[in-house]
Amino acid sequence: MYLTSTKTYVRILALLGAAISTLALYEHVVYRYGLATGPSFCNISQHINCEAVNASDWSVFFGLPIAAYGLFFFGAVLGLLWVSGPTRRLSDARANQVVFVGGVVGSLVSILLLAISEFLIGALCLLCVGLYLVTFLVLAATWWGSGQGFRTTLVGGLRELVGFVFGIFRGERATLAGTISLLLWGMVAALSPVVTFNVAKIVAGTRSAGVHSDHAERDPVAAWRAAQVEQIPLSIDSGASGDYAKGVSGSPIQIIEFADFECPGCRLLYSDLQPILAKYEGKYHFVFKNYPLDSACNPGITRKFHRNSCFAAYFIRCAGEQGRFWEALGYAFTDPALERDGELDDVQVQSVRDSMLSLGASVLSLDPEALRECVVSGRYLARIREEVKQGDDLHLQSTPSIWVNGRKVERPTAEALDRIFALIVAEQGVSADSGASVSNIGSDTVK
Repeated sequence: MYLTSTKTYVRILALLGAAISTLALYEHVVYRYGLATGPSFCNISQHINCEAVNASDWSVFFGLPIAAYGLFFFGAVLGLLWVSGPTRRLSDARANQVVFVGGVVGSLVSILLLAISEFLIGALCLLCVGLYLVTFLVLAATWWGSGQGFRTTLVGGLRELVGFVFGIFRGERATLAGTISLLLWGMVAALSPVVTFNVAKIVAGTRSAGVHSDHAERDPVAAWRAAQVEQIPLSIDSGASGDYAKGVSGSPIQIIEFADFECPGCRLLYSDLQPILAKYEGKYHFVFKNYPLDSACNPGITRKFHRNSCFAAYFIRCAGEQGRFWEALGYAFTDPALERDGELDDVQVQSVRDSMLSLGASVLSLDPEALRECVVSGRYLARIREEVKQGDDLHLQSTPSIWVNGRKVERPTAEALDRIFALIVAEQGVSADSGASVSNIGSDTVK
């Protein structure tokens, strides 16, 4: 026999679940899109860490944060309880059975998400665990309130759901009211990330006046937002002697990178950045500039260091004469011959160069004689020195150094760039749904 007090308990649980979902959604937005001014309140340890969960691709499903689905579920429960009653066509007992079915599905999803957090992400979110707990309590309360066995309650709830669908076609008033409620809550869930993002921007702007600069130094996204916009000279349409760019001109994400081909951090960042660029394909414009840490073309380097990085810069420029600049850049960043392993003597240095000219020409389908003539001629020395000077004018201190939309990224890890790109496209009202793996990157100090 149905217990009438159950409706009150489930209503309280649904309100609590909706509140936790809203807070979880806010946390997701501020840490996913770089609007936070400090660590999350639920970052208790490396394992209990909401930021780690929010940074994962598992925190988003079909373009919506998982918290938005929680908001829809608990909102739908409230809507269903609102249209039910002792004097209405949909009784409280029947509504309770439908909510019970939702509780079963929600509990199974909660168990799955908990397993993903624990075994795939390696971290737990306290707010998420709170949502799982509330969902389990909704299941328990509706089962207890039904006064029937688990199987009987489940079968009854499924029967009510089927009847609900047919009731839509029959035009039943209570069913139509429930349908409208579901649609409204669906719209709320779909729009909630955008609304939350705009609210978070206002809150972040209000807080920024009182936030010390050390917050920005600890958070590369916050540091990027606070950075001064720099005017970096570009010569995109100047042929082989100008800047090489890829992507779509006028895109919301404008990237300029200064890098060295023997810098371990640059090489790691290149590999980790490729899936992220693919994720934002059509939304970025990327310009690459050489900054070799090699005294052969960089006047600021006064000792023997990265002795093949100038040569590699010539190599990609010369490959550009044959229309293979970006392919040569990828080859140089992944060529094992340029892996730095201690100081190289003159014989080893020459061996690396010979390998790039012969094997590189073959792999990239270049004219080997034209490539060798171009590299040996040194005709791109002045251009590379000009790029080095541009880096010096920007007070470049390490490689890789990256500017996004004119603002320097203080710690250019793939994770930080992904968050910055996500912030930019969110502000532009564009979504980027595909996942990408990222890792932390080091850097090489220039001076």
